[in-house]
Amino acid sequence: MSHRRWTLNEWSTMFKEIYEIRNLSLSPEKVLHRLIEETAELVKPVLTLDLKELRWCLADIIAWVCAFANKCKIDLQEIMLKYVETPPGKMNALGSLSPDKIIGKSQPETFEDWQRYLGYIYRSENQNITPELIISKLIEDVGVTSRSLRTHKDISLIKKNLAGVLAWTIALANKFQMRIDETTYQMQIDDIVYEKYPYYCHRCKKRECRCFKLSIVFISYTTDTKNEMTQVRTMIENRLNFKVEVFEKFEKAYRRMRMVEAFNAINRSDGAVILLKNRWSENVWAELVKILEVIDEDNVWICAQKTKKKRQGKLQLMIKDIEHFHRIDYYSKTSELTSFLEEEIMKRIKELKQLEATTT
Repeated sequence: MSHRRWTLNEWSTMFKEIYEIRNLSLSPEKVLHRLIEETAELVKPVLTLDLKELRWCLADIIAWVCAFANKCKIDLQEIMLKYVETPPGKMNALGSLSPDKIIGKSQPETFEDWQRYLGYIYRSENQNITPELIISKLIEDVGVTSRSLRTHKDISLIKKNLAGVLAWTIALANKFQMRIDETTYQMQIDDIVYEKYPYYCHRCKKRECRCFKLSIVFISYTTDTKNEMTQVRTMIENRLNFKVEVFEKFEKAYRRMRMVEAFNAINRSDGAVILLKNRWSENVWAELVKILEVIDEDNVWICAQKTKKKRQGKLQLMIKDIEHFHRIDYYSKTSELTSFLEEEIMKRIKELKQLEATTT
């Protein structure tokens, strides 16, 4: 089903499937702290009209609202219904404010529904309010939600203010629907969020987030780097105590099976090493594309041997292509390669631990 048809609760479910394990150790207070941080980061792009950064920040606001709702078992659709039954600041929720007359439904369900509905009923207010004031209202509701949680207020008050957070986030998106130099800048919440979180973590590219983890390494190699592969594998398994995914013996007749198994192994991995020398391999090219699609690029090491031999034409083109979007490290001897990879992987593990500490 298209993300544009997802209800608010289906968005919450999507984020739960991605981040439930990672957020398991976070208290509701810590989740709200992250929401406060992300809200503060909205200020600069609003003031500078940096629409690209604004879109990126709005996606994070929605992500942490959903994380908080999941943590506290809050039904987002239910808490937003106050804007249908008795919209704040409106004397009457019926008549011209009826959702049926605005969106053709008895109540908004999707983000598109809520943007259209809230944009209509608050059109006069939003036309005159400044983006800076919207930000201040958003920060106020985030702050009141946090204080209500800290002082153990009734859950109904927390729900009321969380609904305000979501409504002001939508108001900000509606405020920045604009046309500049013949270009229309759309701020559709569903597209903004799905662009950053297309049913997987935007950092590690996993359906179930594995950020800060590096314990399974896939090795992709050509036939002329089998010796290097064997020694790299030994180093990773014995010195780093990581699991290694690699395929050593597959005949040409089983090429299709090999690629299916390789892609499954890549999906299980959170790191990868690609070894290149002189020979071209369409399998390695396919594995490389898959690796960069699903594994954090900072957990990928592409290593090519320095050689006086002429590389196969396709391999030379492949290397030139790779250099446009990813670093390639060159080695002379296998011992140099294994030492380099051990140092780099250990350095990355340290970085991940530091990042995890600052993030959680």
